[in-house]
Amino acid sequence: MAEAKGRLFTGGDALTAATNTLESAVLLVRVANWRFLATFDPNGPATFAKNVEKAEAGLKVFQEAEGDAAFTPRIQAVADTLGAYGRDFRATASALDLLKTVFETGIKPLTSQIEEASTAARDLIKAALEENAQAVEKARWRARATSRSPCSCWRWSWVEPWPTCWH
Repeated sequence: MAEAKGRLFTGGDALTAATNTLESAVLLVRVANWRFLATFDPNGPATFAKNVEKAEAGLKVFQEAEGDAAFTPRIQAVADTLGAYGRDFRATASALDLLKTVFETGIKPLTSQIEEASTAARDLIKAALEENAQAVEKARWRARATSRSPCSCWRWSWVEPWPTCWH
């Protein structure tokens, strides 16, 4: 009995250490997932895979521990859930990689073409506005010159946008 009681203490310490290791490893798996989703870090999938391996190693410690039969269903449930989480992460990472490729090869070049066309249209509009403003200014000066010429020698010049007095 004393021997069994002694093993309880050492076994309990080992169980606590294994539990902490497993919990830490599982949390790191989740952190790697969310970090990748938030930053699209190119190393994200490798970091995730490394953390999954650590979590699986932690589960293996539980599976190989003495008295594991009582915990086998729970250990298997965690292992299955971790496996599904890994598959879902890989599918998501693959889809995001595909989206990035589609964006870089399909959408981004079209966006550049649209931007270039918009710049050309803006330049044409700006030139037309400037031309129109000059025409309006010429018409305004012409109207002033014909309505109230201070001098009979005022002449309209096609070179300058305003009437000129030749005195």
